[in-house]
Amino acid sequence: MRIAGIVAEYNPFHLGHAWQIARTREQLGPDGAIVCVMSGDFVQRGEPAMFSKYARAAAAVRCGADLVIELPVPWCIGSAERFARGAVDLLGGLGVVDVLSFGSESGDPAALERIAACLDSGEYQEGLSRFLGEGLSFAACRQAVVREVLGPEDAELLSGPNDNLAVEYLRAVRRGGYAMEPLAIRRTGTGHDQIGDGPIRSGSQLRAMAEHGEDLANFLPMAAYDEYRQEIEQGRGPVFPEHLELPILSRLRMLEEDTFSELPDAGEGLEHRLYAACREAPDLQSLYTAVKSKRYAHARIRRMVLCAALDVRKQDFLTTPPYARILALNAAGAAVIRQVKSTGNSAVISKSVAVRKHGPDAERIFQLTSNAHDLYVLAYKNAGFRAGEQDWRESPRRICEQTIEFS
Repeated sequence: MRIAGIVAEYNPFHLGHAWQIARTREQLGPDGAIVCVMSGDFVQRGEPAMFSKYARAAAAVRCGADLVIELPVPWCIGSAERFARGAVDLLGGLGVVDVLSFGSESGDPAALERIAACLDSGEYQEGLSRFLGEGLSFAACRQAVVREVLGPEDAELLSGPNDNLAVEYLRAVRRGGYAMEPLAIRRTGTGHDQIGDGPIRSGSQLRAMAEHGEDLANFLPMAAYDEYRQEIEQGRGPVFPEHLELPILSRLRMLEEDTFSELPDAGEGLEHRLYAACREAPDLQSLYTAVKSKRYAHARIRRMVLCAALDVRKQDFLTTPPYARILALNAAGAAVIRQVKSTGNSAVISKSVAVRKHGPDAERIFQLTSNAHDLYVLAYKNAGFRAGEQDWRESPRRICEQTIEFS
């Protein structure tokens, strides 16, 4: 059985995601299996997901995935490099993944491999220091160095969010020494943060549509739409950033200034600016605006704010994710888990309390992720679902029926 890994947020699971899974299955053959590492309740752009990790994982398995594993919260809300490295380390640690499938604007794995090698070179580090000294943002410096070393065509690929993440996946594969064959699936429809008029829309566009009360039935696989509709009917979503604004601001105002120096990406005085803004800003948008500068992008500030609210510190990234927690699976996914357990390569968690067997580092990461869910559920309209400590009681969703949207 050939097994492919996919890193995703599925926020929400849409037709473009179903297309990627279908194309990946074509490469695997009829007996293949697809394992997804998925962000939990918060996503890499520093915001809550529209629906809980449990609903999104169930939707993914109903729509073609076989097994969904949770990416713990420190990596979910990390930089692109940390996000990619944590997810790839989880897949690599399973010891059974043969193929790494990812969306790509270019569909050019050779070019993406060249860029990955460039970013790991001494020549890149020297150039990065030089451009950072000119006061440019990190993303702009990164692209400028690649332009110098490889030329404008390769550098332009870093403008595509999928290609940008793909490069980080490939770097993580190289660093981990994992035997995963890259599979670049050419993205169809609109890209991130783009406006389109076809059936395949970007996640950003779909979230904006949902926030304006528009129905997404024509843009999601029906099985995913039904899963989300049940969440809405039960008062568990959709969740948007403004729904958690007061809980997050309340938490931030209680923190001591020293806490901010321990945040990922703290340095160069950014932690002091963030602390001051947290004390005065009346809402999160004002906070982001007060801290943002040419050097620091909004997404970086949003991630730091979430890290502060969730007590995620620099030290939490010093290891790889210490366990693989199952969120949802079907029969093929259960077969993958049996294969993983036979190799003994990874600590696979189905019952949450089992994490305590894997040491204090694993328990801290699980508790941070549980705390994130405790914060997330405060956004639910139905107070009956806002109880804390739910992560310690939840079991994986076992899915019997699956709908393949594309053939």
